[in-house]
Amino acid sequence: MLEGGIMKGIKLFLITGLFLFALPLTSFADEYTNNPTGSKDVELYSEVASTYTVTLPKRVDVTAETVSFDVTVKGDIAGDEKVSVTMANSAILKEVVGASGVSHKDIELAISWANPDFNFDTITTLVGETRQATISHLGVVIPAGTWRVNYPITIALNARV
Repeated sequence: MLEGGIMKGIKLFLITGLFLFALPLTSFADEYTNNPTGSKDVELYSEVASTYTVTLPKRVDVTAETVSFDVTVKGDIAGDEKVSVTMANSAILKEVVGASGVSHKDIELAISWANPDFNFDTITTLVGETRQATISHLGVVIPAGTWRVNYPITIALNARV
């Protein structure tokens, strides 16, 4: 008997749950009674999140005294948002140390990146905007060896002010 009561409860729960899933995903309408006349406003609404792609090089060869690399942003950005691509204005290039443990002195690189903000005025999903960052080792000759630095570039979607 108890088992039958539980089964009835489960069936009722399933039927009620299925009914709730069948409701449309819209707000309930306002009701106007007593033969209303005139016009009423209905809100039409859409919210689409910003989407974007940032293309950066995997590696930049800094053998020449001054080199540039491209940063490209494509996407669909909301009017009150911007994609920010920020980077430090310097980095320290270090020689990869071999078995001897001896290395040359580190070399400071200067990085120039003028405008970090991209917005809907200049980019679309089809045509992105490409800007160049410039790297210079300030007249210092890079000696023989293998040199590296992992240079962080920060990408964020921020409010446009």
